[in-house]
This record gives sequence, C-alpha cells and structure tokens, in this order.
Amino acid sequence: MKNNMFLCGFKPSLRQSIRLLGGGVFFLALVCGCSRVSSTTEAGDPYAFARSGDGKIYRVQRNEHWQPITHHYDVEPGSILDFSILLDPPAGKYGKLIVRNGHFEFQGRPGTRVKFYGNQVGLEGITKPECEKLAERFARMGYNNARIHVYDQDLASKTPPSTDLDPEQLDILDYLFYCMKERGIYLSIDLYVARVLTDGEIVEFPRKMQHEFKFLAHFTESGHENWKKFSGNLLNHVNPYTKLAWKDDPALGTISLINEDTPYHQMSMFPLVWETVLRPLYLKWAEQRGSKAVDQTEDIRRFLTEGFINSYKRKMRFLRELGIQQPLSGVSFMNHVYLSLIRDHLDFVDDHCYYDHPVAVDNGPMVSAPLKYRMKLNEQDFASLPRVSIACRIVGKPVSLSEFGQVYPNAYRSSSGMITAGYAALQDWDSLHRLKYASTPYDLDEGVKVPNGYTGNVFAIANDPMALLSDKAGILLFLRNEVKPGKNLFAMAVTDKSLEPLAAEKAEKLELLFRLGKGSYPEGFQNLGLISRVGTIVPDQPLKTQVPYTALLVDDRFSGPLPASVLRQVPCDDDPIRSLAQHGYLPNTVADQAAQGIFASDQGQMKLDTRKGSFEIVTEMAEGFSGQGGLSWAGQMAKVTNGKGYATFFLGTMDGRSLEKSGRLLLLYLTDVLAEGTQFGNAERTLYVNHGQLPHLIRADQGTIMIKNGDFQNTEVWAVDLAGRRIRKVETHRQNSGTTFTVATTTACVYEILRTPSMRTGDRADK
Repeated sequence: MKNNMFLCGFKPSLRQSIRLLGGGVFFLALVCGCSRVSSTTEAGDPYAFARSGDGKIYRVQRNEHWQPITHHYDVEPGSILDFSILLDPPAGKYGKLIVRNGHFEFQGRPGTRVKFYGNQVGLEGITKPECEKLAERFARMGYNNARIHVYDQDLASKTPPSTDLDPEQLDILDYLFYCMKERGIYLSIDLYVARVLTDGEIVEFPRKMQHEFKFLAHFTESGHENWKKFSGNLLNHVNPYTKLAWKDDPALGTISLINEDTPYHQMSMFPLVWETVLRPLYLKWAEQRGSKAVDQTEDIRRFLTEGFINSYKRKMRFLRELGIQQPLSGVSFMNHVYLSLIRDHLDFVDDHCYYDHPVAVDNGPMVSAPLKYRMKLNEQDFASLPRVSIACRIVGKPVSLSEFGQVYPNAYRSSSGMITAGYAALQDWDSLHRLKYASTPYDLDEGVKVPNGYTGNVFAIANDPMALLSDKAGILLFLRNEVKPGKNLFAMAVTDKSLEPLAAEKAEKLELLFRLGKGSYPEGFQNLGLISRVGTIVPDQPLKTQVPYTALLVDDRFSGPLPASVLRQVPCDDDPIRSLAQHGYLPNTVADQAAQGIFASDQGQMKLDTRKGSFEIVTEMAEGFSGQGGLSWAGQMAKVTNGKGYATFFLGTMDGRSLEKSGRLLLLYLTDVLAEGTQFGNAERTLYVNHGQLPHLIRADQGTIMIKNGDFQNTEVWAVDLAGRRIRKVETHRQNSGTTFTVATTTACVYEILRTPSMRTGDRADK
C-alpha cells in the first residue's frame, strides 16, 4: 500500500503505543480482530445497536437510527465551509511573535492582539505533495497555527547521535513549514517530544531511552547539552524553501522547550531514573540545605521545583543567545497548584486538557482493545474541558492549551470546540490546539482500502466529521473575538507553601513517587472560571501590585497569610464563589445558582446548567446550544428545539456582519458519527471493542429552528454536504416572527442560510 501520510508519530502497525494523560503508556490494537456474531436488535436500546447472542457485544449497524453519511476530506473553495478567509497569508508578514501586555502580538503590529486556533501535525510518512495537501486542508479548516508534534523521533539521524538530523526528513519538514507559511499558518514546536536517545548519549544514565530524557535534560549536564545540540541543529538550520534559518523565521510562533515534562506527576513512571540519578542529587541537595522537613514529599517537591526553574532559566538563556525571540514555555500539562512556581518563570502558560480520555482496562498496559471510556456529558461534568485548566494561568501571561480533545467515540463530543473556545475566550486565553489531525494514511484519503476495517486512531479527527465541524464553531468563536473576556479577575495567591502535602494527600498513604503528583487546584476555584476570569499570582517581594485583579483569594493551604498591605484579600476555602459573594464581589444569586450547578458568565453570553446537561452561548455574531434530547433554547436570533437525543446546534455569520444583519449564515446540527460495525462491550458504550469500517453512520435525529426575519424579505435554507456543496433546498415556513424549518441529520448536518434584505427606503442589511 502507498505510504500516503502518517502524522503525530504513531506508526501504522497493528499495535500502537499511546501516551496517557497521566504519563503512562499503554498499547492500542489499531486493528481489532473480532469473530462474526449472529446479532439481533435489542428493543428499547437508545442507540439501536445490534447485540450478539451472548449479549456481550453491541454493534453499530445501519438502520432507521443510524444512516450512512459521506465524509469529504477536502472543502470546496468559496463554500460555506471554506474558512481560509480567516487567514492573512503569508505567515510572518508582521514580524516575530512576542509577548506584550500579557498577550501575543507581532512586532510589526503593536497593540494588535494575536490569537491562534490550530491542530497537530507530525512527520513520519509525509511526502512533499502531501505537505501541500495538508497545508491546504488546514487553511480551509480555518486553522491559523500548526503545532509540529512528535516529529523529533523521525527527524533524528538513523545513526548515533540522535542530535544529528536526518537530511531527507529535514527536507520534508522544511517544505511543510514553507507550505504552511505560504497559506498564513504559523508553526508552534516542541524541542523535545519523543526522540529516542541511543546508548551512551547521557553518560549519567547510559542506556537507550525516550521519555526518561524529559527529566535527565533538567538534572544532568549531558542531558542539558544533548537538548542544546538538537535544538541548535534545528533552529540554526537554513530552510532552503523559506531562505531563512528556523530561528529567524517570523512564521515560527511559540516554542515549548520540552513537551509534558511535568516533574511531580510523571516521576512515578520512571523509578529507575529516580533511584540512579535524581535521588543521589536530592540527598546531596538536602544535606547542603540542612533540610529538616517533617514530610519528605514537601522536600522532594521543593528539590524538583528548584531544579526545573534553574534548568529552564539555562535553556531559555541558551535560546535567547541563539537569537530566539519567540515566546517560550514548558511543563505543558497537569493542574498542580505548585506548578505555578515553575510557570511563573516562563513566557507563557501552556497546558493540555482532555475529556473522556481513554484508559486501559484494569489500569494495565494495553496490547489489544478494548478501551475504557466514561461516556459522560461535558455539560454535566461542569465543563471539565477546559475547566480543569482554567486555574493554571499565571496572571499577566498569555495562555495556550496546546492539546485538547473530547476523544472519539465519546457520544457527546460534537460540542467540544464550542465549549472549549467559549470558556477560553471568557478567560481571555491566547491559543488553542486540538490533538490531533491524523494518525495514519487511512485517515487522509478518500477511498483508501483499510485493513480489517480500521477507520482511524481515536485521537485523530481528519476522519471524524463531528470533531471537524465542532472545530468550525470553535474557530469562529475564538478567532473572531466574539466572546467577551470576563468582567472580573479573581486571582489566587500561591507561594512555596503549596509544596506542603495536604491532609487528604497524607491520608491516602501512597508510595512516595506517586504522592508527589497530588495537589490539584480545588474544584471550587476551577468552577469560578465558568463565571469570570481566574488565575494565579505567585507573590514576589513586593507583591505584583501592578496586576489589576478584582480580588485576591488567600487559601492558607497554598499561600498562608499575606501582609495586610496587600489589597482586596478574600479568605477562601473550597467554596470561593460563596466567599466572594459574602465579601461583596459577586451577587448572592450567583453563589446560589452555582450551588445548584448553574453557571452564567458575568458578561451574560454563556450559561452552563449541569443538572440539565445544557450549554448555551449567545454573541453578536454566533449562537450555540448543546445538550440532552427534548431541550429547547432561545437566543437573540434563533429558537431551537432539540430532538430525541444529545445534539449541538451552532449558528454563525459568514459575511462579517452581526446575526441581526447577516445575509449568509452557517448552521451546524451535530449528533454522533460512528463507523459501521463499531463494537462496544456494553450498551453504555464505556467499553470500546472494535473500530468498525467505512462508511460512517450518523445518528438519525431532527430538530426545529426558528430564525427571526428582521429586516429580510426572504430566507433560503440549503442542506450542504461535508465538502460545503449545496445538495438540496430545505422547506421553510415564514411567519411574522420568523422563519421556521426542520433540520435532520438524515438530510445533512451542515446548512447554509441565505437572506435577502428588504428594499424599503433607507433600509440596508449592512446599515
């Protein structure tokens, strides 16, 4: 078979290693062999899956509840789904990306905010024609940033040392950079992700290694030098297509020094590194300090924190001396409170956040399916994506979520782009990247014959219409600045007191290396981020008084008492929303609603009802709703009645005007899509057994939409295919109040709405 394209580093073999959010590694059988089963449909099953005779396998098959849908990878130019109009090519035309006033800007456009919404791209198997195809697809999606991810294991020389670069792979990477740049797509990069080091490259740990390097690069001299050598070889290299060294190219946006090197949580994965390298260093450190810590957890956290801060300072200094001006970051996942002590020294905060990330059955290494899922609604889980990352921001620094996703086959993933972008905008964040675009050749070409029906890696979205269309909603909300940042900024003070283990941590009696990774931000503080802006302040001497916070939350567990001269202090515990209300910073009604699981943003544009499993967002240029079957919503422009099952509705303008005045609108109606023959081990879909095979099947449902007529004399609604082409006109019913029509996934999940303005004297749609 032709090796078309392989992205993000997973080899197209029968067994794939996938890194868990928690830092472990399991193996996923990409081709799951399943014996044929005689099946019957269980009456009353909400998904109408076929069930095997022994009742252990539920299989998706086409019927009145699941209908075929044709997926198209390439969007028709100029169509309603062509978002390339949002880009401003070529990338780099305004100079290098810098940090100014707490956000990203280009050097040549002072005072103009820059935001990114992108996806991931890797290297293995990609050819130059496919670089062009990939860049064009990114542009039509509306992505203005591509994160080069899991590329270094392929870029490294096939012969030692791994710091040398493979000329053939480097040429392809250079061309990919050029193709993206020409279309207005900036690049972000990690200087270490998964490069495999050979025996002897790290003298303090002389063996073949991979992810262990994330710690050895910080705590060993040869590790630091090895990181410098690879980074210098790449950044000093002159791209023959752009005619610029990577370090000098303004199309290179942000740089992560090392991907997911979070020290505390991942240390438990590498006990040999701890025992042979880090523990002797720690003992020497403790002796020099005369440490008398009662709890060794605090002591080791302090040792790791100081080591990471010093190492990051060295690495950042090296890059600056190299000529790098781009924003730099690291420690790119987990929401430990004490990670803020490290992030405070970086140019911007970067984190990774997932909802319903798959885990191994029985928590063991996975060598074959099934995968285990929670199969829950993000709306009922207090918008866990992106809520759990909200508190991580350091006030006064840009924020990037360089990996996010609500992972296939979660049945409720269609709202992930809308909800993530909505709250990221409320928090005034700067960059979002979904993980990931594609994994294998089978994800990227229509009509490619796949082995045993494999339809794609669960993280890849190129072959998942629900995630792709969800990103369309997210891109419009985030890049067009439609959601207003929260009116207030509620900050939490975090000092080195946060390194002390909490009482609950001590009670768990975990082994030492596992105990290091405890200490997340309290859920109450995270929930506050569903109402307004939140973040962390790491007090210096004197306190950063220039930060214009509304109130500073002081939790004895994380900071201890602060001087009385620090203004607007609010003592808080696990319910900061109530504490802020008691001190007059929030209305009591807000605290009362939060206690019931209802959160309205203080700008009045978003509402999350965890009891109903409902989310709504209403802006000047877009309205979106998601939730359970039978729910109804009303925005300023549209009224929506959902059908029988969970769905996402999104209405956005495509001509730059407000909803009230727009003559061209995009409407998305998203339910769920699975490959035919997808198998689950139970009716709840929490055991994912087999990937199935093409074609895609969409869950059949329908909803009712009413759009206000406003100053328009006619409204046309067109059903559109996944390439953006109009396929049929939808019947509408016009009344004085508005135009009503039915959307049905059996017809389409994308609609184009055209409105003709009234020609009355003095009236214009764009007035």
